[in-house]
Amino acid sequence: MTIEWKTLHYIVSKSPRWALCKMFCQLLYSLIPALTILTTQKVVNHLLLLIDGAPQKLPIYSLLLIGLTFLSAIRFSIDRFLDCELEMKINKALSRGMVTRLANMPYQNLENEDFMNQITQIGMKAHKTAVDYFNGILCLTSNVLANAALVVIFMKISHLFGFLYIFFIVFLVFCNVKMTNELNQLYDVQTSEERKLSYLSSLLSEKNSLAELRVFDALKYIKELWRKSNKKVLQDRLIGTLNAQKFKGLSYLLYTIWIGLFMGFLLENLREQKIDFGLFLALFSSIGSTFVFTKAISDTILSNAKNRFKTMLLFDFLEKQEPVEKMHRQDALALGNATIEFRHVSFRYPGTDQNILENISFCIQSDENVAIVGGNGSGKSTMIKLLCRLYKPTEGQILINGCDIWEIPLALFREYISAVFQDYGKYQFTLREAIGLGNVEAMWEDRTVEKVLRNLTKDDYFEFGLDQSLGKLAEDGIGLSGGQWQNLAIARACLA
Repeated sequence: MTIEWKTLHYIVSKSPRWALCKMFCQLLYSLIPALTILTTQKVVNHLLLLIDGAPQKLPIYSLLLIGLTFLSAIRFSIDRFLDCELEMKINKALSRGMVTRLANMPYQNLENEDFMNQITQIGMKAHKTAVDYFNGILCLTSNVLANAALVVIFMKISHLFGFLYIFFIVFLVFCNVKMTNELNQLYDVQTSEERKLSYLSSLLSEKNSLAELRVFDALKYIKELWRKSNKKVLQDRLIGTLNAQKFKGLSYLLYTIWIGLFMGFLLENLREQKIDFGLFLALFSSIGSTFVFTKAISDTILSNAKNRFKTMLLFDFLEKQEPVEKMHRQDALALGNATIEFRHVSFRYPGTDQNILENISFCIQSDENVAIVGGNGSGKSTMIKLLCRLYKPTEGQILINGCDIWEIPLALFREYISAVFQDYGKYQFTLREAIGLGNVEAMWEDRTVEKVLRNLTKDDYFEFGLDQSLGKLAEDGIGLSGGQWQNLAIARACLA
């Protein structure tokens, strides 16, 4: 199934009423240019006959012309209303799918640059991308039909002029497709560099990094890196834009030539009485609108190209199935005493060739307290992440009570393991939530949460109350020290 049919099917299935309304409206819009020309011809001709004293049905054509004009005027408002309804429906469906996919994806995906680029390119408004591409498909179809109707009118007057109009459409579309390719290449190349620029900008705006950079007097260095990265992004964007604009200039040159031919054709046909004055006036007044509907095809292709690419990434992200692990050991963690064993474990991070851990084997009994000591980068944190099933060993097994941890159902496994990482999260929620994320079911048990806090620290968190907001997201949020954030991270682990 092509991405176009996939998008149409998805939008219609999630919001059939509004999607079908949108499709009907686009079909109606495609008839407006040709109907306006024909109705204007009738109005002008009947008006001339009326001036000569002949009785005519002028009000009927006048009302039809007024109706077409009114429909054109309110078209934008109708589209915005339908788009809002569509976006709400699709946002609800896509958000559920995106969150589920992100929650279930392997942790190691975060180490994959292609995956992170995909997330960046999809963006935070995936529902708008999907709806925009759906609208783009309908708009392109509508504009093609509108131009086809104009071609039929021109063909009835002159086959030569009809073929010239087709050539004009094809050449204009060609120019804009070339412009689209230039812009898309720029978009693809800049993703990694723009992520770097965004990261440098965050270093210059976040409190923690600013404090450290000021102490070390390193702000000038980061600013220089930001300046070079920003300059590169802007230069690449300028070069790509200039390459794209030369095709746009060519299309406007063709438009100028087309207007000259169009006016000359109309005047010649009127002089030779091949067309009546009503059709002459209708076509003459539509010179601008014919270009608008012709240019709309290429403009829609231009806007669709980026949305098509992002929509393909979106559906690829949603549809990709992770390998299902065999999880059949329900009893491995049921025992009170658990033995942890690393058996010939080796591990390398995705996309690298060097092992962080090499043939590691040891066994920890249930009554032992063990400290793992080693130099920086020796794999201590990696070992814990492997034990927590954030990564899978490249070679070997990790066993609990003799059972491979990857054969234990994940939900059951999570009930029996907890960890505090050195790069722990600082969740700017309420105090209750910041701790309760360790055990969501116990989040609203005040005594349990308070007991964990009292056993862990002497800090008087309770003067704020468990529903006090932390951080700066909420207006009444309070700031915490690094040590207090660390206490909350330990509290989360203890509550788990």
